[in-house]
Amino acid sequence: MYVTMKLRYLVLGLALLSAGACSKKDPSVPGSGNNGQTTNTDPVTVDESIFTDPGLISTKSSSTIIMDSLVKYLSYTPKGAVVYINVFLFSYPPVVSAVKAAYVRGVQMKVIIDSSRDDSRSENDATIKLLESTFQSPSEILTTDNEIDATWAINHSKYVLFSEVDLPRGIAKNVVFATSHNFTLGQTKMIQDAVVMTNKALYDAFVDNWEQLATYAKDMQDYQYTVKDAGDSITAFFFPRRKDGKWDGGDTILDQLAELSDYSKDTVRVFMASTWSGARGVNIAKALTDLEKKGARVEVITMSDIDASVITQLNVLSGAGGYVKIMDVNKEVDHSKVMLIKGVWDGSMQRIVLMGSENYGEGALKYNNNFLLRLRNSSLFASYWNYYEKLKITL
Repeated sequence: MYVTMKLRYLVLGLALLSAGACSKKDPSVPGSGNNGQTTNTDPVTVDESIFTDPGLISTKSSSTIIMDSLVKYLSYTPKGAVVYINVFLFSYPPVVSAVKAAYVRGVQMKVIIDSSRDDSRSENDATIKLLESTFQSPSEILTTDNEIDATWAINHSKYVLFSEVDLPRGIAKNVVFATSHNFTLGQTKMIQDAVVMTNKALYDAFVDNWEQLATYAKDMQDYQYTVKDAGDSITAFFFPRRKDGKWDGGDTILDQLAELSDYSKDTVRVFMASTWSGARGVNIAKALTDLEKKGARVEVITMSDIDASVITQLNVLSGAGGYVKIMDVNKEVDHSKVMLIKGVWDGSMQRIVLMGSENYGEGALKYNNNFLLRLRNSSLFASYWNYYEKLKITL
């Protein structure tokens, strides 16, 4: 009897050990947890900024850090999760492979890629064909044909949304990956930025934008400009700035600058891509010049191939005491669209990051699908500020 009971306890103990082993996740499987340990079931917070390396950009080398990070998040997306992608250009092989692998793993993929112009069609064609031949419902790939009042209008956004990501340190839900970076090899050789954060309200705002773009994919004429607050410190703006089929007459960037009020304490720093153009581009440069003349500190890093009229106005800014650095497009390329504000904004001292896909041109405001994120008093401000300082030194 004693031997029989002992044998039973031995069998039970082995069964419990076996069950415990089965509960541990295989670290070799994407989305399976941390080094074989059971993944923390409490949601974890993600709040990070990512930048390409200006030292590599200055030598025309690739800095793949943002694309590597995107591949990581895609690789850790578990079966049953949903991923939304909205991007202008998409041909970077590791990201294409990660999307396909996630789909095969059981992730539902919802992809929008631009197909409005010859340049985007030629860049995206192979990816579109591959995903069309791979996906089955409910996964889908849609192409946009944005021709709002202009044959060159495009879907210019670049973001990826994850309903869930099983990271080694735990499960992150409602993840927004927002960037200036198109998913191409060429864009790894440019100044780029990205933010990744967990925020349910922000995630929902971007999903709403994705679904609106899906609705109007072949005819953006009735698209409506939307502004969504995610709590009291994050706001997402989705362009073009149109209402009832036409531009509403406003300018979101000028609106932000207009909130500054104590110029002796105000600082504005900009690093902007080549598409700083037209009357709108001049107006933004003039607003920056006016702030400098009123006592604010204004600094700008931009490209030599922006509109000559904008360069003329930036020279006025420089003459008024502002810092202006015009990068030689033949040596390095800035593709970020960032404005940093440290000053008395909306009546109180604040630190603001404005980042996204929106350039300072007429098309970006009135015709193209874009997003702008405003982060007020975010922990990410310091990393953006330090990155700007690094650009001044390195480029």
